[in-house]
Amino acid sequence: MQIPEEKIQEVLLAADIVDVVSKYVPLKRSGGTYKGLCPFHQEKTPSFTVTPKKQIFHCFGCHKGGNAIKFLMEYNNIPFLEAVRVLANEYGIDLPSPNPKDNELQKRFEVLYDLTKATIGFFAEQLTANPDNKHILEYLKNRELNETSIKNFRLGYAPGVKGKLVEFYKQRGFDLRLAIELGFLGESEGRVYERFAGRVIFPIFSHHGREIGAGGRIIEKRTDVGKYINSPESPIYNKSKVLYGLSHSKDEIRKLDHVIIVEGYLDVISLFQNGVKNIVAVSGTALTDEQVKLLSSFTKNFYLLFDADAAGYKAAMRSIEVVMKQNLNLKIMSLPEGEDPDSFVRKFGGKQFRDRVANALEFIDYQYLSFKNTGIFGDPEKTTAAIKEMVRPVALIPDEIRKSMLLKSIAEKFKIREHLLEEEAEKVKREEIEYRPAVGGSSPAISGAMPDPWSTTKVVQRGVQVPRAARKSATELNEIELIKLMFEGNEDVVRFIFQFIRPEEYTVPLHYVIAEKVYEEIESGIIPTVMSISSSFSPEEVAYINELVVEKYKISEPLDDLLPVDLKRSISTHTIDSVKKFRLLRLEAALKDVQKEIAMNPGHERAVELAGELNSIIEEKRDIERIMGELKKNLG
Repeated sequence: MQIPEEKIQEVLLAADIVDVVSKYVPLKRSGGTYKGLCPFHQEKTPSFTVTPKKQIFHCFGCHKGGNAIKFLMEYNNIPFLEAVRVLANEYGIDLPSPNPKDNELQKRFEVLYDLTKATIGFFAEQLTANPDNKHILEYLKNRELNETSIKNFRLGYAPGVKGKLVEFYKQRGFDLRLAIELGFLGESEGRVYERFAGRVIFPIFSHHGREIGAGGRIIEKRTDVGKYINSPESPIYNKSKVLYGLSHSKDEIRKLDHVIIVEGYLDVISLFQNGVKNIVAVSGTALTDEQVKLLSSFTKNFYLLFDADAAGYKAAMRSIEVVMKQNLNLKIMSLPEGEDPDSFVRKFGGKQFRDRVANALEFIDYQYLSFKNTGIFGDPEKTTAAIKEMVRPVALIPDEIRKSMLLKSIAEKFKIREHLLEEEAEKVKREEIEYRPAVGGSSPAISGAMPDPWSTTKVVQRGVQVPRAARKSATELNEIELIKLMFEGNEDVVRFIFQFIRPEEYTVPLHYVIAEKVYEEIESGIIPTVMSISSSFSPEEVAYINELVVEKYKISEPLDDLLPVDLKRSISTHTIDSVKKFRLLRLEAALKDVQKEIAMNPGHERAVELAGELNSIIEEKRDIERIMGELKKNLG
């Protein structure tokens, strides 16, 4: 029987570590901890400690440690599931009843775990024991990863030789269909292929330490494939509930009582190697409610460190809201422009990185300085939008006193009346109740209702508000058409769209969310279609996508009357036209903004700068026209 993660967390919250351990070990209070003789090795002087604040035990003699479940496992020599059942029974927590179907399901899970573990072992052996792949090992060492890190994180290599992994599966008696389900193999037109071939492998573990998937990175520069691909979601891998590195770092997170959240695999490994071990990565996904809940069982203090670019800033802004809804403490770190955690710690070392941790900003101060540095505070309209964006995550904090203190801080920064911010916060709370919350939240208040992405108050993760409109704007209609194209089942079309348009550029919040999920799927090797929309999309998003495909929203002229004979060519041409329109609409809007600002600053020094911006936009428009024209010409 597989026990849901929520139930395991419920057991850990109920089972006080002091209560559990003291039934087996006599404990004496010593300040904020309890001490006793270690039950796992012979000793005369107590080195076994229990820390109630962190809900952990640790022996400084034999180095065993962990939570209440781990203690029972070690003391009674029982498996994980049995330890959970013992504690659940003791603390009156109901677990799903075991039945024959559960047993069959658990057996299937174990087969998937075994196949994943064997595959990770195969990749690791190819890296460290196969002389043909010595150059890959050298590549990693040139990235300053030492042998200990390579072994500790079980890095591997998927050989580029076709059929080698398939041969391994056949020798070990594994079902190839299960390898396809887990994403280690792919299938196209009846042909089985190895998805990770020619890539460095980063195994993904559950926080309990079980192998559940992998990420793969190409080492040469290529434009025809993504730099990274990841395992798709499977019965044993749900990416919204997994954090890379947590199985390695959870003890250090408890010990230091804070966690640093970064973006990538190499960030975690390089930092860990340099002594910064309270670290996890979101690995290409936005921070989710499930991930925050999982981390909050280890610490209530979060530090965010995303890349110093526009995408990293947006990811930080989205994550603030998710963290604050759970009433946790949050600071934002920053690095010099052009640096990521991996490059920074390799250049400057762990000490300077820890100095950056010490100088992290409260999230309110980070937001304020970010807006200030863009120079928008001279524009009343943009300043108002910035204030509203700062108020939104504060409004979602359950602790009323803390919320009040943060609203007061915002009011002081902008020298405005505090009651205005309180009214705005109440408005945000009403919207949160009335409309669907951020991605990963619950369904809308009206079950089964078709989501309207243009609702005045609907907000999806970014804090972006879009006014209701009876007639859709050209920008909105263009985005609808691009979303429809993403579900045509044509990988080339989807990759072409993302080559020119990033998910965060969509103006309609629901479109942004859908585009981000499609991007994650295509990078994992999944080609989305209307007939096979994955479980990562909410029911409301699925309903919306289906509505678009049956042409609820007509795009200019009826396309049915214009359908040419060569359907494949028409999709290609139409894709180019849609992408071109997307880019041109935004450039035209930017052009108008610059022209307006020039008119407001005649003869001013700023006008010279604006003239340069104007020329750049005009040049970019010409480039888009030229590139898209050449692409259409190449279609013949």
